[in-house]
Amino acid sequence: MVQQNQFSIGAPMLSWDGRGAPYSDRVSDIYYSQDNGLAESEYVFLSGIEAPEVWLCKKRFVIGELGFGTGLNFFITWAKWRETAPPGSSLHYVGIEGFPLQPFEILRAMRPFPQLLPLAKELAESISPVHQGYQLVHLEKNRVILNLFLGPIGNILSGLTGTFDAWYLDGFTPTKNPEMWTPNVFKELARLSQNLTRVATFTASSNVRKGLTSVGFNMAKRPGFGAKRECLFGKFIGSAAKSNLRPYFRLREPISGSSRIAVIGGGVAGSAIANFLELNGANVSIYEQNANLASEGSGNPAVIIQPRISDSASPTARFQTDAYLTAVKTFESLKTGFVGQRGAISIGRNEETLVRHLKHLREGALPKGFADILNKADLSDEAGINIPSAGVLHPQAGMINPLSVCKEFLERIECRFNIRVEKIKRTASEWVLYSKSNQEVGRAEVIILANSIGSIILSDWCNLHLTAKRGSVSFVEPSPHSKSLRCSISYGGYVTPALSGAQNRYHIMGATFDQISSKNEQKYNNDADMVGLRNYKIMLKRSEGLSKLFSTKVLGGRSAVRATTSDHLPVVGPLFLEEEFVREFIDIRHGRFHKVMPSSKSLNEPEGLYVFSGLGSHGFSLANHTASLLGAQMLGLPIPADRKVVEGLHPSRFLVRDLKRGRIKIEK
Repeated sequence: MVQQNQFSIGAPMLSWDGRGAPYSDRVSDIYYSQDNGLAESEYVFLSGIEAPEVWLCKKRFVIGELGFGTGLNFFITWAKWRETAPPGSSLHYVGIEGFPLQPFEILRAMRPFPQLLPLAKELAESISPVHQGYQLVHLEKNRVILNLFLGPIGNILSGLTGTFDAWYLDGFTPTKNPEMWTPNVFKELARLSQNLTRVATFTASSNVRKGLTSVGFNMAKRPGFGAKRECLFGKFIGSAAKSNLRPYFRLREPISGSSRIAVIGGGVAGSAIANFLELNGANVSIYEQNANLASEGSGNPAVIIQPRISDSASPTARFQTDAYLTAVKTFESLKTGFVGQRGAISIGRNEETLVRHLKHLREGALPKGFADILNKADLSDEAGINIPSAGVLHPQAGMINPLSVCKEFLERIECRFNIRVEKIKRTASEWVLYSKSNQEVGRAEVIILANSIGSIILSDWCNLHLTAKRGSVSFVEPSPHSKSLRCSISYGGYVTPALSGAQNRYHIMGATFDQISSKNEQKYNNDADMVGLRNYKIMLKRSEGLSKLFSTKVLGGRSAVRATTSDHLPVVGPLFLEEEFVREFIDIRHGRFHKVMPSSKSLNEPEGLYVFSGLGSHGFSLANHTASLLGAQMLGLPIPADRKVVEGLHPSRFLVRDLKRGRIKIEK
């Protein structure tokens, strides 16, 4: 059975009139008024939600728009917000669109409004090409955050988690675009709203007014703009937004804006989440056990950033793709981002792998231009050396320097080095951090365990199901042939172009994954040369066609421990007390479905404790997007992922599986 992709997007089918205004041939309707679209949007939407007054007392203001279209409503809101918003505040804008315009089409649509063109150009330069799924864009020096959700509106809304302050409903007229104006859409809007959440729309349709009223919005008519007789506006009258997550995957209440946050671990996970929180105004400190950042699993001299090609309909696959595209945009924006020539080549272990990749790419696994299947001659031209088979070229992939990236992420954040946190203890109002000698080393209201496999020591409330795997790489002297290599090659292992070291140039070859045991730890700890040689021999066996191109002189090696999980997904979210969790949900084993979310008190949860671990060997490709998921959870912002992804990364997922399978018993 073919799995249906709930995030499939369609082409907008644009045409343009003589004045440069776009028209949708798909629904036979205009995107904005050709006479005065700017003034109409300001009247209908900005004044409809009572902006700017509505956000003047808000540190964070969240607007959702159904029908992002040309981005006009976003640009007028951004322009008004930058004029009026109080210092230190931020605007979070969620745009949902099933038929998205490409960045160049958005620019063209804004040409009639020259005052908005600088904003449109900044957005066009910051977003990825159109692709199904999600992307998070930081603008206005990180004070304006745009979260684009591309896919069918109903599906996106049902999977969305967050709380909104206002809604713009701008998805063409209801008679021509009925799928946006349905009872289910209205129901989801109510779920995501809190008391006094504003709503504004251009339509005065009685069905829309009745539909919104039926779910709790107090709606009213007012005069329309220009020739339009009337439009609608209103407020939600009801309780706080309701979670769409299953009770087993509950999230914490948002942390206070003044909370002190301690991130334990200065590798890629700790650096990424600290950076996200700091960009959103949080007070963050890093506790790192070594004398420098990126010293353990994140400590290789170079890391390849490239995608994993898989079934695009899978939530897991969408998460992987969104994470890769986020990584590309993030590292492109850094001063210390990509190094060397861009691009990476992937050659499958066999023809079957290549055929599968081709199928997934045709189904939309990656945006157009992000992956090309080439024959071996064309791949060889791209690589600069002879490639033994056909494969996939990833033009936007590339290498980064982990240490440089982590330092740039944390350049505005306090980092405390040579502090190994061995124990944490909760008081009535905060956490206390202790060293091995039971000496207090810090205090914070919130703790994030981002110290890889070390998270296990500090999370004795529950089993994180993390496994320690040792990854090893070899440093290999370039041969007369291999020194011409221009981009990285993945083949079941990987090899980088020759890098400049302190004394020699060298390729990095990796990586083996060894189960940690007392029998093999000594050799890894004491003999880098032996590690390098052993790993080198294994890597060459994985591709006989490449082996003759590389030197046999191994200059050394490096190994480090990585935290992995059985499902190869990170562990991200709040921690819980396992004993209390089991007692609350033990009936899962009998097929009982829990509809009611238990209170945090009933579960006796460790307040203010989160984990960010299990990134495995793809830390730098996954960390930035995953950090935005965790950060949004903590701050109470819309989460840039479907609820299935949030649940799929939640620390309690393994416990739920064990309960369903009857693997856990409870004493009465």
